[in-house]
Amino acid sequence: MMLKRPNTSYLILMSFALVLCVSAIMSELFRAPTLNSHQALVPKSLFFQENLHTAKEVWLKNRLGEFRFKKGPSGWNLTVPRKLPAEEKSLARIFQTLKNIKIKKVYLKDPLTLSSFSLDDPLIEVKLIHEDGDQDEIKFGMIDSISNSTYLTVTDKNAIFQIDMLNYSLEKLNIADFINPRIFSQSPMKITSVKIFQGTKLKLTLSQKEGKWLGKNGRALALPKVQEYIGDLTSLKSDVILDEIPTKVKKRIDTYLSKPLYTLEILDEMGNKYTYNVSTIINSFPNLKIERKQSFIITASNRDHPYLLSKKYLKLFSKRDRSF
Repeated sequence: MMLKRPNTSYLILMSFALVLCVSAIMSELFRAPTLNSHQALVPKSLFFQENLHTAKEVWLKNRLGEFRFKKGPSGWNLTVPRKLPAEEKSLARIFQTLKNIKIKKVYLKDPLTLSSFSLDDPLIEVKLIHEDGDQDEIKFGMIDSISNSTYLTVTDKNAIFQIDMLNYSLEKLNIADFINPRIFSQSPMKITSVKIFQGTKLKLTLSQKEGKWLGKNGRALALPKVQEYIGDLTSLKSDVILDEIPTKVKKRIDTYLSKPLYTLEILDEMGNKYTYNVSTIINSFPNLKIERKQSFIITASNRDHPYLLSKKYLKLFSKRDRSF
C-alpha cells in the first residue's frame, strides 16, 4: 500500500500554526510584567490642573534640542537656548497635553522593561519645577503605532505607564515653536490709552473713558476705527529679533534709537505703562543680511531685545486724530 505525500498546503498551514504557537509562548514568557490591582492603584491620569498652575519653570528636551522656560511677571520667557519672550500658546499646548494623559496599563519599573520601552534613552523629557521647589520629571519612550500608544515614567512613581498617543507632538517641537514674535504683549481689550510722540511733540492721543475712545482734545472717536487700529498695532510680528548681534551692530542700533522718530506709550487697565521707541529707516548693518533702507527698529520697555520690522508698518505710527 502506497503512502500519500502530505499535501503542500497542509504542511504550510501546520508550519504557520506552529510559528503562531511558539510566538505566543515567547511573547508570554518575555512580556513586561504588569501591576495587578493588588499591587498598585492605577490612576486614570497623572497630572491635574493644580500641578500645572503652580509650575514656575518648564524644561523640554527632545531630539531637536533642549528648551527651558521661566515664568516672569509679564508671562513666560524662553531662557535656553536663547533669552526671548516665549510663545505661550505652545506652552499651553504642552500643559494641556500633560493634563490629558490617559493611562492604559501599568508595568513594573525595572532595567529590562525600561530598555524594552526605550525609556533608558527617552525620546522626550519634560521637567516641571513648581513654586514650592517640587519637581515633576516625565520621560517618554517608544511610540507604538500598532496600539497607538507610548510609554512614560514619572520621578515619584515606581512604575512605567502605557498611555494613549500624545495629541500634541512634543518630539517635533523646535525653537521656532517657542519664540514669540509679537512686539506688543498686551491684549487689545486691556489697553486704555495710546500716545504717540514725534520727537517731543505729541501727535496722537487715544484714551478710553466710560466705554468711549477720546482724541487729543476730548473729541469722541469712531470706536470701530480705534479698535481696528489697536488690533493692527498689537498684532505686529517681527521676523528678526536682534538678540545675538556683534558689538558694532549694537552700537549702531543705539545710535539710531538715541533720537527715535516716534515714541509710543501704552497704558493697560492695571495702570502699567509700556514705552516703545521707533527708529527711522535704517541702512544695512555689518555682518547682518538686511536689505538696505527696507526696515526700521523698534524697542519695547518690557522686552530685552530690539525688533526689526518692514518699513511698510511705519505708517502705523504716523496716525493722527483725524484718522479716526
